Amino acid sequence: MTTAGKFLFLIAYEQDRPADASRDVLMVGNSKMEWAFWVKQFKAFLPHSRLRPVMGASSGSTEEWWYYMLHDLDPKHDRYAAIVIQISGYKISPWTQDFANRFDNAQVLAPILRWYEWPGFLRTFTDPDVRRRATLLAVSSAHDYALDLQDLLLNFNGRMHDLDWRRKIGERWMYNEEALSSNVEALKLDPLTGRIIAYPPQFNAFKRRETDSEFVRPTLDVAQKMTERNAAFERYWLGRIIEDYSNSKTKLIFLQTPRWPMPLPAQEPVASAPDVRDMIPKLANVIVLDPKTFANLEQPRYFMDMLHLNHEGRIMFTDQLGEYLERTIGRP
Repeated sequence: MTTAGKFLFLIAYEQDRPADASRDVLMVGNSKMEWAFWVKQFKAFLPHSRLRPVMGASSGSTEEWWYYMLHDLDPKHDRYAAIVIQISGYKISPWTQDFANRFDNAQVLAPILRWYEWPGFLRTFTDPDVRRRATLLAVSSAHDYALDLQDLLLNFNGRMHDLDWRRKIGERWMYNEEALSSNVEALKLDPLTGRIIAYPPQFNAFKRRETDSEFVRPTLDVAQKMTERNAAFERYWLGRIIEDYSNSKTKLIFLQTPRWPMPLPAQEPVASAPDVRDMIPKLANVIVLDPKTFANLEQPRYFMDMLHLNHEGRIMFTDQLGEYLERTIGRP
């Protein structure tokens, strides 16, 4: 399943699932959250909890996607007892990807954008070329839906089978998926150059190249520019999420997921990097967890690659977060 397909599947399933605003806790984030929190482990660790965590994290997603997902799922801002929102790092990193100008933002969000949301959505693109391509997508979306209706009529039985499968699988989405048990303790660096001299044995050529890129530090001026751009993106979209829930009883819980198995030069914030905790509004229903909450998991033994927790780390993260949720919102 594609990233877009997976994201839309999550939304479609959640729309069909009977909600309980007194119990449901939506977990929002990208693949770091998707592989960090395990609903199955939560239920095993806290079998008598009244809380019902719901996995809403999807690989490749961004704060912009989360905003529109919540806008679609929870227009009255009263569907959940709490929404747990992943922050990859409170101090803004110089990520090379320009999240605001990803064309796939339009491709993924087109099916859930209402007609009156398109003008505002298109204005979020700062790159004129990407904005133009996204505008063409908006114009053609009606044609796409017409083709979709045609496909439904021509392949009715197949589409109904897919819908039935989606309903039956229910909460088993990512429920039985186990993270790899391998770790990255075998990764070794040259103490003088900081270059990798030994990779974990399970890393293939692609994973090695991907890992190499994490140890290439951008120049200071480039890192500062990317930091400013990334800070503006996070400030805008996290601010919009909080604004939507400003008069809601739903608690918004922000947490810094374990960042890395070891400091990664490509992601290390510059000295002047802004902090997410200083950028978001301070409201009664906004909770920001201490960055040390999961710092104990930032070790090679708990990661399966440079970004994602392994099986052992995932269990520990779920248990620690589960204890916090049970202590703070699990009791009536």
